Amino acid sequence: MVSGKIFEIREELKSNNIEKSIRLLGQLLEYDIRLDEVIIQSARKNHIEKEIRSGTVSFENAHLTNNQIIKSLLEICRDIEDNYNEASAKKTTFGQMEHLLHKFPTGPMVEAYMVRTLIIEACAKSIKPERALSVISEVNAYRKEADPNDTDVTLIETYLLPPVDRVSPLEFWTNVFTEARLHGPRMLAALLLKVPDANFSGDAKYEKKLLLEKIKS
Repeated sequence: MVSGKIFEIREELKSNNIEKSIRLLGQLLEYDIRLDEVIIQSARKNHIEKEIRSGTVSFENAHLTNNQIIKSLLEICRDIEDNYNEASAKKTTFGQMEHLLHKFPTGPMVEAYMVRTLIIEACAKSIKPERALSVISEVNAYRKEADPNDTDVTLIETYLLPPVDRVSPLEFWTNVFTEARLHGPRMLAALLLKVPDANFSGDAKYEKKLLLEKIKS
């Protein structure tokens, strides 16, 4: 995915489509600190376009600035590729790629007060009851994927949950989060990362992100 996006951005830069390249890079680096560099280049592009329209810059200087912006954007692309390739090459002791969930410890359990009701309510509202058990299966598979050779990995056992068709969605997902947090930060992180949040409110997404940061250590 990353390599494909970088190829697309380079192709746009070859065609001198700086604005589109900036937009694509912005999407790729949405939560990355390097987004600041893209914003700076975007501001430079906007400024030089304004000077061109007002006639306060020569063609040569405008051309030079555009080339400098393109060079900077290509350097960002190269940096993204280098980091991606380094991450892909990094292996765990089991000879597998380092898993995202390894950023989170396996224990101890996460205290109940840390999980804001807003997150649970967002899940209850956005996930249809008939999809609930499938989502939990995906969460468990993701957790197991992180430590496939660890026989001590514990998962969210669906038989411990109330029947999804006999309780309210809020009660059901409250129980799911209770089970997840009792199994530790890594299990809770698997739940938070795999639960679809496209329909979460902005506040719920923020609380989810904040909780993921808190349970990293």
